[in-house]
Amino acid sequence: MGSDLSESLEDYLEAALIILLEKGKVRVKYLSEQLGVSPASVTEALKKLEKLGYVKYEGHGKILLTEKGRRKAKEVLEKHLSLFNFLHNILGVDRETAEVEACKMEHILSHETLNKIAMLGELVSSESERNPDFREKLSSIKR
Repeated sequence: MGSDLSESLEDYLEAALIILLEKGKVRVKYLSEQLGVSPASVTEALKKLEKLGYVKYEGHGKILLTEKGRRKAKEVLEKHLSLFNFLHNILGVDRETAEVEACKMEHILSHETLNKIAMLGELVSSESERNPDFREKLSSIKR
Protein backbone atom coordinates (compact mmCIF):
# COMPACT_ATOMS: atom_id res chain seq x y z
CA MET A 1 0.00 0.00 0.00
CA GLY A 2 2.68 2.53 0.99
CA SER A 3 0.14 5.25 1.76
CA ASP A 4 -0.47 7.63 4.64
CA LEU A 5 -4.13 6.64 4.36
CA SER A 6 -6.02 3.76 5.88
CA GLU A 7 -8.19 1.57 3.66
CA SER A 8 -11.22 3.33 5.09
CA LEU A 9 -9.94 6.80 4.20
CA GLU A 10 -9.05 5.60 0.71
CA ASP A 11 -12.65 4.38 0.39
CA TYR A 12 -13.93 7.84 1.38
CA LEU A 13 -11.79 9.47 -1.31
CA GLU A 14 -12.85 6.95 -3.94
CA ALA A 15 -16.52 7.44 -3.05
CA ALA A 16 -16.10 11.23 -3.10
CA LEU A 17 -14.69 11.09 -6.62
CA ILE A 18 -17.48 8.81 -7.85
CA ILE A 19 -20.08 11.14 -6.34
CA LEU A 20 -18.35 14.18 -7.85
CA LEU A 21 -18.40 12.57 -11.29
CA GLU A 22 -22.06 11.53 -10.94
CA LYS A 23 -23.57 14.55 -9.17
CA GLY A 24 -21.10 17.37 -9.75
CA LYS A 25 -20.66 18.01 -6.02
CA VAL A 26 -19.81 16.08 -2.88
CA ARG A 27 -21.83 16.38 0.31
CA VAL A 28 -21.69 14.61 3.66
CA LYS A 29 -25.15 13.20 3.00
CA TYR A 30 -24.07 11.67 -0.33
CA LEU A 31 -20.98 10.06 1.20
CA SER A 32 -23.05 8.75 4.09
CA GLU A 33 -25.52 7.13 1.70
CA GLN A 34 -22.84 5.77 -0.67
CA LEU A 35 -20.75 4.19 2.09
CA GLY A 36 -23.59 3.18 4.40
CA VAL A 37 -22.19 5.06 7.38
CA SER A 38 -23.52 7.79 9.64
CA PRO A 39 -23.01 11.48 8.81
CA ALA A 40 -20.96 11.73 12.03
CA SER A 41 -18.57 9.05 10.73
CA VAL A 42 -18.24 10.93 7.44
CA THR A 43 -17.46 14.17 9.27
CA GLU A 44 -14.81 12.44 11.39
CA ALA A 45 -13.15 10.95 8.29
CA LEU A 46 -13.30 14.30 6.48
CA LYS A 47 -11.48 16.01 9.33
CA LYS A 48 -8.68 13.44 9.05
CA LEU A 49 -8.56 13.81 5.26
CA GLU A 50 -8.50 17.60 5.56
CA LYS A 51 -5.63 17.46 8.05
CA LEU A 52 -3.68 15.33 5.55
CA GLY A 53 -4.44 17.75 2.68
CA TYR A 54 -6.79 15.55 0.64
CA VAL A 55 -10.01 17.54 1.05
CA LYS A 56 -11.34 20.91 2.10
CA TYR A 57 -14.37 20.54 4.32
CA GLU A 58 -16.32 23.77 4.18
CA GLY A 59 -19.13 22.99 6.58
CA HIS A 60 -22.81 22.75 5.67
CA GLY A 61 -21.87 19.38 4.24
CA LYS A 62 -19.82 20.84 1.35
CA ILE A 63 -16.65 18.93 0.45
CA LEU A 64 -13.96 19.79 -2.09
CA LEU A 65 -11.24 17.39 -3.20
CA THR A 66 -7.82 19.04 -3.33
CA GLU A 67 -5.50 18.25 -6.23
CA LYS A 68 -3.74 15.74 -3.97
CA GLY A 69 -7.13 14.27 -3.07
CA ARG A 70 -8.22 13.97 -6.70
CA ARG A 71 -4.97 12.24 -7.66
CA LYS A 72 -5.25 9.72 -4.82
CA ALA A 73 -8.97 9.12 -5.42
CA LYS A 74 -8.35 8.59 -9.14
CA GLU A 75 -5.55 6.13 -8.37
CA VAL A 76 -7.76 4.10 -6.02
CA LEU A 77 -10.71 4.16 -8.44
CA GLU A 78 -8.53 3.06 -11.37
CA LYS A 79 -7.18 0.16 -9.31
CA HIS A 80 -10.71 -0.81 -8.38
CA LEU A 81 -12.00 -0.71 -11.95
CA SER A 82 -9.02 -2.64 -13.28
CA LEU A 83 -9.41 -5.36 -10.65
CA PHE A 84 -13.17 -5.51 -11.10
CA ASN A 85 -12.73 -5.89 -14.85
CA PHE A 86 -10.21 -8.69 -14.41
CA LEU A 87 -12.30 -10.56 -11.85
CA HIS A 88 -15.65 -10.13 -13.59
CA ASN A 89 -14.87 -10.00 -17.30
CA ILE A 90 -11.79 -12.22 -17.49
CA LEU A 91 -12.32 -14.73 -14.68
CA GLY A 92 -16.12 -14.68 -14.77
CA VAL A 93 -16.59 -13.91 -11.08
CA ASP A 94 -20.15 -12.71 -10.47
CA ARG A 95 -20.63 -8.93 -10.38
CA GLU A 96 -21.31 -8.60 -6.64
CA THR A 97 -18.39 -10.80 -5.57
CA ALA A 98 -16.05 -9.07 -8.02
CA GLU A 99 -17.10 -5.68 -6.62
CA VAL A 100 -16.45 -6.71 -3.00
CA GLU A 101 -13.16 -8.45 -3.76
CA ALA A 102 -11.86 -5.63 -5.98
CA CYS A 103 -12.53 -3.23 -3.11
CA LYS A 104 -10.45 -5.36 -0.75
CA MET A 105 -7.63 -5.99 -3.23
CA GLU A 106 -7.26 -2.36 -4.36
CA HIS A 107 -5.79 -1.45 -0.98
CA ILE A 108 -3.16 -4.16 -0.71
CA LEU A 109 -1.74 -4.75 -4.19
CA SER A 110 1.36 -2.87 -5.27
CA HIS A 111 1.36 -0.84 -8.47
CA GLU A 112 3.68 -3.42 -10.01
CA THR A 113 1.32 -6.31 -9.25
CA LEU A 114 -1.70 -4.36 -10.41
CA ASN A 115 0.02 -3.42 -13.67
CA LYS A 116 0.86 -7.06 -14.30
CA ILE A 117 -2.74 -8.10 -13.64
CA ALA A 118 -3.92 -5.41 -16.07
CA MET A 119 -1.41 -6.57 -18.71
CA LEU A 120 -2.50 -10.18 -18.23
CA GLY A 121 -6.13 -9.10 -18.61
CA GLU A 122 -5.33 -7.31 -21.87
CA LEU A 123 -3.39 -10.33 -23.15
CA VAL A 124 -6.23 -12.70 -22.29
CA SER A 125 -8.78 -10.40 -23.96
CA SER A 126 -6.81 -10.04 -27.17
CA GLU A 127 -5.93 -13.74 -27.32
CA SER A 128 -9.54 -14.79 -26.77
CA GLU A 129 -10.66 -12.49 -29.61
CA ARG A 130 -8.29 -14.02 -32.15
CA ASN A 131 -8.11 -17.63 -30.97
CA PRO A 132 -11.34 -19.69 -30.75
CA ASP A 133 -9.60 -22.54 -28.88
CA PHE A 134 -8.33 -20.14 -26.25
CA ARG A 135 -11.77 -18.54 -25.99
CA GLU A 136 -13.28 -21.99 -25.36
CA LYS A 137 -10.72 -22.78 -22.65
CA LEU A 138 -11.36 -19.41 -21.04
CA SER A 139 -15.10 -20.09 -21.07
CA SER A 140 -14.54 -23.29 -19.09
CA ILE A 141 -12.87 -21.26 -16.32
CA LYS A 142 -15.82 -18.88 -16.16
CA ARG A 143 -18.37 -21.64 -15.54
